[in-house]
Amino acid sequence: MLYPCRECGNDVSQGARRCPYCRAERPTERSVPNPKAMAKPDRSSRRAKLMLQLAGSAIGILIVMSLFTDFLRIPESPPKSEKNRTVLTSSRQDKEIERISAHADHKFPGLGVSRSQVQSKIRSLQPKIEFVETPRTSDDRQKMAGVLERPFILVELIGEPDNLSKATFTHLVVGDPDLVEEISLTLAGFFLGVTPEWMAALTWFSNSVASMDVSGRGRQTVTTRRREKNVAVTSVFSPALGGGVISVEITADSPR
Repeated sequence: MLYPCRECGNDVSQGARRCPYCRAERPTERSVPNPKAMAKPDRSSRRAKLMLQLAGSAIGILIVMSLFTDFLRIPESPPKSEKNRTVLTSSRQDKEIERISAHADHKFPGLGVSRSQVQSKIRSLQPKIEFVETPRTSDDRQKMAGVLERPFILVELIGEPDNLSKATFTHLVVGDPDLVEEISLTLAGFFLGVTPEWMAALTWFSNSVASMDVSGRGRQTVTTRRREKNVAVTSVFSPALGGGVISVEITADSPR
């Protein structure tokens, strides 16, 4: 059940220890349930959010499988003493507050494109994609996600609505030739929205993927830079599953 936060009024879970919006402790004390928050959500939004959860699980499994061999070679860290462990536990809350405060002072340079601009370009070529609001990032940036069910495609737009700082495109590769056109249309809209000045973006992407050994296992990445924008194509394949994940990440310069 959702209750309004006693400080900022946003809806939060009844048992939440801290409001995710204003960081107030025990935000639901002396609050009454919000009847609008209890209303049945739109079916398309629920389906899109479910696909987001499934995507996260699938990508996580593939990455863990690809890095499992390297993990076995990583030496174990020496165990912490009981005294150090106690200190870490008692100061965890203060460190979290310091981390959030530090991010609040950062200025994230933008990509020079707005959220609506990217969404419009993608929808003009792929009208079936659905965009939904998602929780803020760990560094407290806004995030919007677009989901296409088949083939599964996930587009994440991160940063201020009028000037994004990061955009990612991820799709599951299952070897179905009938889905190639759907993926190409969505990817073309993504590049047109995020890097409208880069006319050869699709050609660079195709050449980068062609240079990767998709028959092997593990993570492979190809990077480039276009007008203060860092672009990376990453593939993670698993022969055991007969497929993998290919993603494109476009970011502005690091935060100052």
